Amino acid sequence: MHELLRVESKERFTRKLPAHIARLEEQRMDDDLEAEAWRAAADFHGPALELILREVLSSYQRKPGFDPQTRLYEKAIGVAAFKALRTVIDREHFNPSTTGYLMIRERLRFHLRNELLRHLMQQGHASPIQQDTLIAVDLGI
Repeated sequence: MHELLRVESKERFTRKLPAHIARLEEQRMDDDLEAEAWRAAADFHGPALELILREVLSSYQRKPGFDPQTRLYEKAIGVAAFKALRTVIDREHFNPSTTGYLMIRERLRFHLRNELLRHLMQQGHASPIQQDTLIAVDLGI
């Protein structure tokens, strides 16, 4: 009887586990894609990245409603991209000073990522995965 209960509870646990792992894997892939987009934009645009980010920030319109803050780490996006973003954000008084990360609202963060992907795609420097992601975003998938 106890053996049967252990097997049944183990089956329930293993059925829930893959969905949880899938969500974690999806989040990791999103983080990797975001980091890749920032690093590619910094490599390709160089000092002009600041101007692009200023333009992207000016085009952003915050929608009403709850929008959680997230941390965007320097280690994740690279030193050059982080410095460019910090310079632009500090000028636009979006962010208090922090070391090693920036506090950015989630929707603004996705707006920045998607616009960087759009710039890379227009210049022909987006990878196939980045192109697919941007197309999916545009289609609302």
